[in-house]
Amino acid sequence: GHDLGVALSDLELVLEAVNTRFAGSLMFSEFQAESIVTSLTQSWSEGMGSATVVTAGTGMGKTLGFAIPVVADALIANRSSGRVCSQLLVYPRNDLAKDQYSEIRETVKQVNKALIVSGQSERCLGIAIDADGRVLSKQEKFPSAPGAPAAPAWGIGGTNVYSGASSTYGGSKPASIVACSVESFRRRLRIPEVCRGLRTLQRVVFDEVHLSSGTQGGHHSRIVSRCKQIASREGNRLTFMGISATIAKPRDHV
Repeated sequence: GHDLGVALSDLELVLEAVNTRFAGSLMFSEFQAESIVTSLTQSWSEGMGSATVVTAGTGMGKTLGFAIPVVADALIANRSSGRVCSQLLVYPRNDLAKDQYSEIRETVKQVNKALIVSGQSERCLGIAIDADGRVLSKQEKFPSAPGAPAAPAWGIGGTNVYSGASSTYGGSKPASIVACSVESFRRRLRIPEVCRGLRTLQRVVFDEVHLSSGTQGGHHSRIVSRCKQIASREGNRLTFMGISATIAKPRDHV
């Protein structure tokens, strides 16, 4: 729903933010570049497929391959009708969710700093974690890197899981990006406010996708079906990414 030039300008802003984190020496490996281009092409064009599987060894930079499309599309999605929950990152373990959340949050901080400095603070992104009870964590302001003027007020979190999840996924200023554990997210689907917030969902990322097999794979498949059902109410088309370091036949597996 946006001009391609607008989308590319937001992507450039994200790339500049990541480059700042790498002290101006950012370079992509072939699989990272291919992952970024493929995922964005899928989310920007209805003529493409809807899923990407990223496979690479441990420590080779898979996070960068999905974080850039996630942050860029979150930024673009917020152009339409204020802040919306558009990106969901699903993890099999709490510690993995917390680690990845911290990593991607640093990029979001740099993006928000650039927005605040350029007078676009109303576009600041929110990122939240829903694992190990962290959905209760109060965030008074949008995350921002040091050196920027004051970040705008946010105010998600709650005194209980119901109110915390409702404000995170479906409040007036929901998190644009949510990193969650599978079990936490499964429970959130019982909350009407969460389901209403997920109508704007655009992408679901499954980390350690090789664990989605057998009974657990069926469990994840039903979660995906539920997300597609919810998003379709607003005419949204979901795209998916699977991430793994140990998967022999990714296409067959997924």
